[in-house]
Amino acid sequence: MSLRYPLLAVDCSRGAGSLVLALSAEDWRGRILPAGQNQASDLLPEAQALLAAAGLSLQSVRGFVLGQGPGSFTGLRIAAGLVQGMARGLGVGVACVSGFFAMAYAHGKAQGKDAADASGRPGLAGDLDTARPVAIYFDARLGEYYSASVMRNAQGYPMGYASEPEIVSALPDEAPGVLRDPQPDAFAPPYRASGAGDLSLQSVAAWSLAVVVDAPDPAALFLPPIMAQPLYVRSKVAQTRAEREQGPALQLQPLSSHDLASVMVIENQAYAFPWTSGNFRDALAAGYTALKLVDQGAMVGYCIYMRVLDEAHLLNFTIAPLRQRRGLGQAFLERLLARVADEGAASMLLEVRPSNDAGIRLYARNGFAEIGRRKGYYPAEKGSREDALLMQRALSLQAQGLREARARAIATDASQEGSFVMAQALAPDLRS
Repeated sequence: MSLRYPLLAVDCSRGAGSLVLALSAEDWRGRILPAGQNQASDLLPEAQALLAAAGLSLQSVRGFVLGQGPGSFTGLRIAAGLVQGMARGLGVGVACVSGFFAMAYAHGKAQGKDAADASGRPGLAGDLDTARPVAIYFDARLGEYYSASVMRNAQGYPMGYASEPEIVSALPDEAPGVLRDPQPDAFAPPYRASGAGDLSLQSVAAWSLAVVVDAPDPAALFLPPIMAQPLYVRSKVAQTRAEREQGPALQLQPLSSHDLASVMVIENQAYAFPWTSGNFRDALAAGYTALKLVDQGAMVGYCIYMRVLDEAHLLNFTIAPLRQRRGLGQAFLERLLARVADEGAASMLLEVRPSNDAGIRLYARNGFAEIGRRKGYYPAEKGSREDALLMQRALSLQAQGLREARARAIATDASQEGSFVMAQALAPDLRS
């Protein structure tokens, strides 16, 4: 099956984000976002401007190409969330291309001569050593590197990994077949008529698009939007060695309006009917408590609750889909219940969809019981509505236990930090 154009390629894995619009296999237009630019707020307007310059709108796009990293943790989440949301809204597919494949292809083409293959496109003239994979190392900061070896065919096209992506702490010496932190502007743009001499096509997005367009069966690379995920070489890509040595792995921290770009990425990935950014801003403006769960420096979840007299009403409780089924929901809920109880709340109330089996099991495991049902509470597919189960858990004994534990800790004249740790250890166990 042939490709349908236009295609939009998006990459935010490196310092500078990049966009490429392909109107056809030969007509490409690019745009590069300078390093340090606010990619969270500027990426969508830049994409719209690129399309508008070609007389198109987002509704014209027939497929997306996502540069899936590795690289900037925040950049990867922003790009993946944006592409997922746009593709889902348009009902089109997404092709994901790793930075290893993109740079392996750029390097492979650079090794060739100005020859032409059977398709008439510029090809290689035998200068490429196809018997040996190319080893690629991207800088991961503080003496660590993302590493992988990529196999290529005689045209320099990436055919797969000879060694899977991993983190290494040593950078090898310069040698044939070794690429040390390759930058896209070190290579000529992909061979496209409109791209000759176009510096905006010297980008990861352009070479990611080239990997898709030049594939033996390009259409087969496009997957459902939910499959558009970053390439996480480790659980938290942007984490450095120094960050791993700091403090406890999981922390509960206040969530502010500055976090909303990352919140919206997670929210759109997690739900078919997500909250809008306006919903979150209204909640913050109303003074509701907003918290985020941080795992070694990366936000992996968040919640919002409001107090009504002595009851806490949990309005939103979310774990990033890529981090689910790792015990984070349980850890988050335990910390949240302890905090709310320590604030003096007597109970916590929440709503959950009957179709959310995992959520119901989590709440029931932590002492929540169903006390009612709200009819037609949630929006559902095809304009229908879904009920909400109303669940509640008593917290008064937990609050009393925490207060007593803190009093005992202070009485021992322990340090402030030690008192907190002791209080946590003495508090009644929430895992009922």
